Amino acid sequence: MSYDSLTRFDQPLRVELRFSWLLTSAAAVVHTLAALSCLLAPLHPAEQLLLIALLVGHFAWFLGRQVRATVGRAIAVIAWDKQRGWQLCSPSGDWLPARLVLPVFVTLRLVIVRLRVPGSGTHSAVIVPDRVGVDEFRRLRVRLLESAQKEV
Repeated sequence: MSYDSLTRFDQPLRVELRFSWLLTSAAAVVHTLAALSCLLAPLHPAEQLLLIALLVGHFAWFLGRQVRATVGRAIAVIAWDKQRGWQLCSPSGDWLPARLVLPVFVTLRLVIVRLRVPGSGTHSAVIVPDRVGVDEFRRLRVRLLESAQKEV
């Protein structure tokens, strides 16, 4: 019996991305601090309002693409198996073959993954532990690191 079969390393991986309070809170804090810095900057009030409006728009876009995964090139589900490699499910429910884009960002509490879909461009996902199950998060981190090593 091989080491891979003992560790279940080559088992298919399917990670469904859920709503995340942690990611929403972090994004809200960052956008709020940016808006406060706009107010403290020596700018004309109209420029300040324009910058704050842009920040509000970016926050809404970020929530739709990264937190709720409902718009544009958002990723609703990431999957990997030995035969097909990486795949992603778009918000519309379509499964698309994908290729991992390096570098990947993998830490204990945060994963940022980018996947390139032929004819559709690059899709990205910001994943924190409360967005997926504990085991799925661990397995995703290991799979990304292993895939990145093979690519280099």
